[in-house]
Amino acid sequence: MILSRLQVATGLTISVLGILIYLAVSGYMVSAQEEGPLRLTGADVIDYDHDEIFVIQDAVRTISRGEKVGDGCKFTTRLDRAFGEAPKVSRTLAVNLATCEELREEGTLSPGDLEKIIKDDAAGWSAPQESNPGRSGLDAVRSRGSGLLSSPLSFPLNTAKFRTWWEEIFSLVLNYVESEIRWEIDTDNDVVIYNTGSLCRWAWFVPSGWTDEGGTCTWAYESSQTQVVVTATHEFDNSIFICDLNPFKQGAHTYYDPIKAGGTLIGSWGSQTSSVDGECAGSLHKHTLLY
Repeated sequence: MILSRLQVATGLTISVLGILIYLAVSGYMVSAQEEGPLRLTGADVIDYDHDEIFVIQDAVRTISRGEKVGDGCKFTTRLDRAFGEAPKVSRTLAVNLATCEELREEGTLSPGDLEKIIKDDAAGWSAPQESNPGRSGLDAVRSRGSGLLSSPLSFPLNTAKFRTWWEEIFSLVLNYVESEIRWEIDTDNDVVIYNTGSLCRWAWFVPSGWTDEGGTCTWAYESSQTQVVVTATHEFDNSIFICDLNPFKQGAHTYYDPIKAGGTLIGSWGSQTSSVDGECAGSLHKHTLLY
């Protein structure tokens, strides 16, 4: 009886092994590396089809959790770029407004694709608006060494721009906000120097009903003056924005709070916290760009 059971068990083992070998040879078994890209799953997930004019290179996907705000969610994104690196970009691929989970793709851009994104001459767009953070408090700031900071333009000028924009489901850009930081590096004292050419910039797509609700533009030194930051906040409203081909489902409000561009001793960074509210919150998705 024991021998008989052993023969049966051995036969089953050989049979199972044979099936596994057959499946592997036939290509039916999928390894961990072949499971496909990272995705959000669930009944409440909204996927966005990107008909983009650019290609993200060396793309990496991540899932992050945000905060519930009205009908939508508030998410934070940060991009870092060392001197000499290619422009960095990220975009939302999918979102779950019930759990406030966001699937995001991040990578780099070619120079040609960057030019396609930052063109501001599309029909229907408002003229880009600008605000200067000013020089309030600049003259009173001292370096960590002795004496006043070097005067502006005593060192090579660096510029970094960080843009966040919202698109509707067919990849039409609706509005954007951009912080531009200009700074110099005092190599004698290892500190950064704010340049008064820094700006906050914004624009919106007029024909679809968007209106400018205003914002702020400020600057500040951080981390013992090893970085300088321009911070923009802004809002846009569209009470007649229609989504899901339903004339009774309308309304969207985008909040940029805040959009930061930082200049450091080794490069630049951009950080944004933004959200969209209203019945059409799920029809909008965002992009960020550091260049």
